[in-house]
Amino acid sequence: MQPIIRLAKDSDAQQILKIYDPFVEQTIVSFEVVTPTVAEMSKRIVNTLAQFPWLVCVSDNRVLGYAYASTHRTRAAYQ
Repeated sequence: MQPIIRLAKDSDAQQILKIYDPFVEQTIVSFEVVTPTVAEMSKRIVNTLAQFPWLVCVSDNRVLGYAYASTHRTRAAYQ
């Protein structure tokens, strides 16, 4: 199936976490020290979509990648 880009849904949270987790656990690029739970990621998706786009690239019901917009510098690492 050809990959498509669509708005994320809260039900994409688990697959998004599979992509995101290695960046939290193995690098410093995320500025997070603990991987969020599926419930937390789902909440982030819903909250983001209230103001900004959150896109996923999907093929065969599998999230291959994602991108989202947000306000700048909300994480504690920026303080």
